[in-house]
Amino acid sequence: MTAIVSLLRAVNVGGNRIIAMAELRALYESLGFGNVATYVQSGNVVFSAARAERAGLTAKIETAIAGRFAFDVPVINRTAAELKAIVAKNPFPGEAAAEPGKVVVVFLPAPPSKEERAVLERPIDGPERLKLVGVDLYVHYAVGIGRSKLKLPLKRPGTTRNWKTVTALARMAGDLER
Repeated sequence: MTAIVSLLRAVNVGGNRIIAMAELRALYESLGFGNVATYVQSGNVVFSAARAERAGLTAKIETAIAGRFAFDVPVINRTAAELKAIVAKNPFPGEAAAEPGKVVVVFLPAPPSKEERAVLERPIDGPERLKLVGVDLYVHYAVGIGRSKLKLPLKRPGTTRNWKTVTALARMAGDLER
């Protein structure tokens, strides 16, 4: 068994696409996953799954969510090991320690295209700083995400979690691996 974290995109935001976490946990349990837990109300699920399930996992979960809740929700999955690496590779550790709400990880569904990478690597006009590491984009919002005018040039959007949530999910997933 391996610990996996599902990050659901754009649920329980602005009164739209509402999913109660108890119902989400029950859905994951009905799919045969073990040790299912959620973290906050923004669609974070930590669970155990057989290693062999990893290949079709995202489609299986997205199909089940659409069937149960009658709307599509993109899901991005990361293993406990991947989350541990994401925490370790944070290019903004000082900022994350001082103001964890101003450092986020944008979990992308696939690596950005060559064109997207080139745009992400250019200097930006504003106080934000970006760093693409693997398939995940770290952003430091110096004035806060709510006041930022930054528009990420991504064709396929990911889902964003602040540093406090990222580290909490990494701990929860790591605890399942023990």
